[in-house]
Amino acid sequence: VSLRRRLERLRQFKHPAFATTPAVEYLGEDRGLALLSTYTIGRRLSALLDSARGGVFAAALIRQLTPALAAFHQYGDGIGHGALTASRIVVSPSGQLIIIEHALGSALERLQLTAGRMHEALGLPVPAGAAARPHIDARTDYFQLALVALSLLLGRPLTTGESRENLDAVCNRAFSAANLESGHEWRGLRSWLERAMQLNGRAFPSSKDATDAIRDVGDPA
Repeated sequence: VSLRRRLERLRQFKHPAFATTPAVEYLGEDRGLALLSTYTIGRRLSALLDSARGGVFAAALIRQLTPALAAFHQYGDGIGHGALTASRIVVSPSGQLIIIEHALGSALERLQLTAGRMHEALGLPVPAGAAARPHIDARTDYFQLALVALSLLLGRPLTTGESRENLDAVCNRAFSAANLESGHEWRGLRSWLERAMQLNGRAFPSSKDATDAIRDVGDPA
């Protein structure tokens, strides 16, 4: 019942960077609820990592989706995606990035999975400092968005080991792979990623801070 109510609430959320919130259908006592997703025209970012690799695309991702996520978080307390991956971002024919399946956060909260279980069973990493059973919130979403950006810099998905190991080293590797390690214009991008991943004692206190920081990421155009 609570999941259905949350989904009905999310159906009222409208934003051009988010697909239409799916309807929910009751399948019976043994099968529970199912999300009825609407088709979003375009290609999933996960299928484009090799061709859309590099700092320009990583910066575009951060600049487009950080404000969109902030609007989503401001829609209500406890709102978050929680399962943000390259496969849940669609690139439209016009090049716009669209987040899909953003109702999953409500279902993940209901499952009460541990941080380790979310990573191992669902492939969804959460910040290292998260509680044993992490909340799906802005902090988690920006962390996951930063990992997608690292995938764009590398031109491939992060391995399970990479998303678990010292992310500072992974960040160094990603910027080196994209030949951006010495470019002054990319310092803002790296700073944003480091804060989103909470490296070196730095973090975003709020969605507003994350959005304000994209001014230093640089205009990929």
